[in-house]
Amino acid sequence: MLTKRQKEVLDFIKGSSKKKGYAPSLEEIQRHFKLASVSTAHFHVSKLLDSGYLDKVENKARGISISADEPLIMIPFLGTIAAGEPIEAIQERETIAIPKSKMPKGGEVYALRVSGTSMIEENINDGDVVIVRNQSTAENGQKIVALIDQSEATLKKYYREKGQIKLQPANSDLQPRYVHPSQLTIQGVVVDIIKQPEEQVHTIKGGEKKEDEEVSTSYKKVPTKNQIKILHGDALEFYDKWENPTAIISDGPYGISGFPGDPPTHEGLGDWYEPHIKKWSEKATPQTTLWFWNTEVGWATVHPILVKHGWRYRNCHVWNKGIGHIAGNVNGKSIRKFPVVTEVCVQYTKDPTFEIEGKKMSMKEWLRYEWKRTGLVFSKTNEACGVKDAATRKYFTLSNLWYFPPAEAFEKIQQYANLHGKKTGKPYFSVDGKKPISKDEWVAYRAKFNFSHGITNVWHEPTVNGKERLRNGSKSLHLNQKPLKLMNLIIRTSSDSNDLIWEPFGGLCTGMISAAELNRRGLACEIDEEVYQEALKRLDNHFGQSKLDLLQSL
Repeated sequence: MLTKRQKEVLDFIKGSSKKKGYAPSLEEIQRHFKLASVSTAHFHVSKLLDSGYLDKVENKARGISISADEPLIMIPFLGTIAAGEPIEAIQERETIAIPKSKMPKGGEVYALRVSGTSMIEENINDGDVVIVRNQSTAENGQKIVALIDQSEATLKKYYREKGQIKLQPANSDLQPRYVHPSQLTIQGVVVDIIKQPEEQVHTIKGGEKKEDEEVSTSYKKVPTKNQIKILHGDALEFYDKWENPTAIISDGPYGISGFPGDPPTHEGLGDWYEPHIKKWSEKATPQTTLWFWNTEVGWATVHPILVKHGWRYRNCHVWNKGIGHIAGNVNGKSIRKFPVVTEVCVQYTKDPTFEIEGKKMSMKEWLRYEWKRTGLVFSKTNEACGVKDAATRKYFTLSNLWYFPPAEAFEKIQQYANLHGKKTGKPYFSVDGKKPISKDEWVAYRAKFNFSHGITNVWHEPTVNGKERLRNGSKSLHLNQKPLKLMNLIIRTSSDSNDLIWEPFGGLCTGMISAAELNRRGLACEIDEEVYQEALKRLDNHFGQSKLDLLQSL
């Protein structure tokens, strides 16, 4: 399966190879498509190699060739479908290319990526792509895409039983779900499966997004090493010299005497963290997200300090490590509580403030203040936005149901105010008194959040083991090494390509490894000399293992 851009790159390579007798270089691909970098071209070629559309020719310049030529068909790609619990109805609109042999005879088709494991006994795994024939009816036993109550989309086997519909998972550990026929809308029947390669397929929405946005989600993109810096010492010594972060990953003391300096109990955590939190607040911008890892009680202890220094709570994410975390090693006669297999990663952001005549205002207050200055009645905000009453209800309300105005709405509001407001007060909605805030500038007044369907605030992920677990002989180098999968999730969600990630309590610097994989820049500190050296070694190994021979052979 290919994205629209990968299909275009493949067609270019085919045409160039046919015309010249050899494949184009990465630089030629970059120039032809006006890509942001050679690395972006390299990403697309790597995907074509991984998917079998290109073959690698060893020991030869421009060492790729076209695989056996099978026609490709562009079909709609509608996002992610849950093979587990239902998720929100799918609304994404993209296109992908699939081999013509995957197309069924007759009918319209579309593709969906699968999230979850409830269909594994039908060989449909998390990350696979299913090809779906668009139809509104199904036979017993068919795998269907269904909409429940017009809001939840799911993938299950279909059975009609005694006036009800049974949605049967293909996983013996899970129970079926029964719904009334009036609750169910069949949206299609699965006709084929495209198995997931070693990494998830990513697509570009709208077809014209920046190429780096696709690269930023790929493990194949390798940034230069100087984009990631790990320093030895106390982060308090470095904050003032660091650039403002887009995301801060705090994975420091838990109040369990886990390392020298870690307080013995959670009671001491507030005092320990406060100097760091104060510096984070000074360096953060409205685009910054803080991810605070800790035990539940550790976070509860530190939360008031975070609020004191201006951090707004957004969400608490529970890392459920599963029953395997304790593996039966519990003395049931002496323990006086249920075994703990969780910790939390809590999301905070910084609200912007506006200073007017020595008084600080929230964004909500400032928006009302600026509109009052125009001399216009508040109902005119609806006229400005072209809505019935949504502007006064959402963007200019005094209640706690206030909404941040989207960039498009804000642009209409400030343009209307500066066109129709009192001449003596212009410019309106300005922070420098010279020009109004633009649409693009307004976006920077809010923390980044790249939403993904099918992900909730409970993260079911076992503790790190196998090759990912770093050891010194049989002993783990770090007691609480975080999974790369979870670090990738929080960094991808709260930042974009080339943004800066802070990891002030680096440990083995999993956040920096993730930042490198996702084409972010990173700054980390580690105070323990031995752990610091292991983090440097890990980073060196990452850059050494991530390089592809393709860069040298093309």
